[in-house]
Amino acid sequence: GEGGLIRKTTNGGLNWASQTTGTTNSLYEVHFLTGSLGYSVGANGTIRYTTNGGSNWSSENSGITSSLLDVRFNSMSSFNTLFCVGMNGVILKTSNSGLNWASLNTGTTNDLYEIHFTFTNVGYTVGEGGIILYTVNSGNNWIQLSSGTTNDLHSVYFPSTDTGYAVGNNGTIRKTS
Repeated sequence: GEGGLIRKTTNGGLNWASQTTGTTNSLYEVHFLTGSLGYSVGANGTIRYTTNGGSNWSSENSGITSSLLDVRFNSMSSFNTLFCVGMNGVILKTSNSGLNWASLNTGTTNDLYEIHFTFTNVGYTVGEGGIILYTVNSGNNWIQLSSGTTNDLHSVYFPSTDTGYAVGNNGTIRKTS
């Protein structure tokens, strides 16, 4: 949250403890691959990571100043490749656990709010103006799909390979199968 706040629970939400993240920039998303390995992203290109469940957070250099709104591993079995999405159509990718981040060409300046991978190489991101981008080659190329709406889309999820949902402003729900 604001001021770099991250809170953690170890008892199903009965109690929450603050964690020191080492940044005062607002953080917008946190995502863990395991109980100990996690990333958080936020304002001004902030990327923070932990390898011990949040007891300590370290900084990675994103190389940008645009706010990052989501971070995801592209596979639940690999800690090497991560993606961040954010303001102005930014998509960042690392293939070496965050040592270097590369900015990918998305072909859009629309803000991107969330990213989700169905397979290691197949992913979707959604955002401002109903934009949906799709990759089949781990982010090397992004293809814009028609969402049928101009409402901002804030979340995307595929519970199976062929069925996906995107939700957004004004009660917008989009489904593909």
